[in-house]
Amino acid sequence: MTEHHTIRAADGTEAAHEARLMLTAETNPLPVGGIGALLAQLDGDTRVMLDDPRLAQIVRLRLLGGVPCWEVSYCYDRLTDGRLVEVDLEVWRLRPNYRIHLRQLCHNAGRTAEELGLWDAVSTLPD
Repeated sequence: MTEHHTIRAADGTEAAHEARLMLTAETNPLPVGGIGALLAQLDGDTRVMLDDPRLAQIVRLRLLGGVPCWEVSYCYDRLTDGRLVEVDLEVWRLRPNYRIHLRQLCHNAGRTAEELGLWDAVSTLPD
């Protein structure tokens, strides 16, 4: 779909401008109120690294962008004691093929993406 816009320059002239409307689709969206429910459970005083042995299951990894890279918005994990905490992945930008990059980060931490349930927790929102 193409939309037409008129842009007025500083000197008062007008120019026709076409903008392509890009529809983006979030993957793995939370239900309405879902982020609020997560934040209500979050232990904001605790932040752990990916190699922390208490990590039990990644609950949510939110990635934004995609071009030229994905940016980590947040990553939350359920610890073995049941607390929900933020996970520091030590990187905030992931390569376009984020799955390979995340697999390598987990490997470097002595974990696997599968054992942490990472693939079910990833949510992407492209530019």
